[in-house]
Amino acid sequence: MTRLGSLFAFGLGVALAIRVLAALYGIIDLWHAIGTYYPRVLRGVAGWSGATLLVAALLEGAYRISFGLGLLAFALGYASLYGLRHLVVRPLTPSDPAPRSIDDGGRPAAGCGASPRASGRP
Repeated sequence: MTRLGSLFAFGLGVALAIRVLAALYGIIDLWHAIGTYYPRVLRGVAGWSGATLLVAALLEGAYRISFGLGLLAFALGYASLYGLRHLVVRPLTPSDPAPRSIDDGGRPAAGCGASPRASGRP
């Protein structure tokens, strides 16, 4: 087993994990018209999942482990983003008012960056 071969198998695992996840997101992306696009969605999921299983079956011992670690590394990294998003994105609470850009009079609200000249008023 060479180090370069293991790195290649790991990278291939990551790449195929990305493709399988993208195919699975196709279900969500095309749900509005799933009646028309279901053959395309099923082909994508079956094709990329099948390619991943085929590669795993064809690889030998240590390369298969590297490939599996690539799949696992991407899956764990992707899943960890859900936990980390709470540190970056402040959750909206019901007490937070929705941002408004126009008040009831049809003028830009204060603090929206619009100057009196932009509205055509002196």
